[in-house]
Amino acid sequence: MKYEIKSRWDGKILYTDEAVSFAALVAAAVKSRANLSGADLSRADLSGANLYRANLYGANLYGADLSRANLYGANLYDADLSGANLSGANLSGADLSRADLSGANLYGANLYGYFAFGPGGSRKSYTWARWEEGGYMVHCGCQTLTLKDFAAAVKKTHKDNAHAKFYELNIKVMEHVASESEAEYRESAKVAVAK
Repeated sequence: MKYEIKSRWDGKILYTDEAVSFAALVAAAVKSRANLSGADLSRADLSGANLYRANLYGANLYGADLSRANLYGANLYDADLSGANLSGANLSGADLSRADLSGANLYGANLYGYFAFGPGGSRKSYTWARWEEGGYMVHCGCQTLTLKDFAAAVKKTHKDNAHAKFYELNIKVMEHVASESEAEYRESAKVAVAK
């Protein structure tokens, strides 16, 4: 059967081919290195799909079943993952900057050292961190910094005010989470490279 992957923005066809299922089409598109940025994959059943390093920048994955999917190193920047089932998914190294994860099922998802807090700080926004290729990285506003650089930026920007205290308490938790999850992350990175 012929399937199509369309843009969520203008309905333009991004990828089309014969496949046994929509999930098989998406896997084939990813394997062929097709650019699926902005793709409308809402409510698609992609459970167990291999989406290794897929470019899903700004994709609509609202309510999609991504349980046990391999999203290692995938570009999910600005993607809508609200209500998606990501249980057991491998999200190690995936770019989740600005991704909407509200209501997503992340039970058992591979987000080594993932920790989020907020809203808070001077911008009243959310901050999140996890292990990535560059180390334990903190995503706050439009910045991505190592935990050490984030702590220095908080001290420089907020000195001793209430925002500084809010961040400092969460930095202590992030340091603990990073320490507890580092060995598992390093082992998963070795396994991913071996594949």
